Amino acid sequence: MSEKVILIVDDEKELCRVISWDFEDAGFKVIQSFGGIDALKILQEQYVDFVLSDIKMPKGDGVELLKNMKEHKIEVNAFFLMTGYADYPEKTLKDLGMNKLFQKPIDSEDIIAYIKGLN
Repeated sequence: MSEKVILIVDDEKELCRVISWDFEDAGFKVIQSFGGIDALKILQEQYVDFVLSDIKMPKGDGVELLKNMKEHKIEVNAFFLMTGYADYPEKTLKDLGMNKLFQKPIDSEDIIAYIKGLN
């Protein structure tokens, strides 16, 4: 797999860093963001293959990010959400454009294997 770019968005900075290391070890170029507002700016400025975003964040949540991406016509190969809560029905999230929902605590290896299976 050629180097793919993934944007990891989570307000828990330490979790974001740990997930990033796993993706870097798997050959991804990783960009980190600690909120949906900053993530949208990144997506407007550079190409990203995949987005893995937490749902609940104080500086723009993952669902808002997904809606804003659609509004600004920003496309990625796949958009994944992760959550420790069941605030949104999965069907609603899929209707918005999410590809898959991962429950926290997440297993980065499962997500990496899922992404590699998309190619």
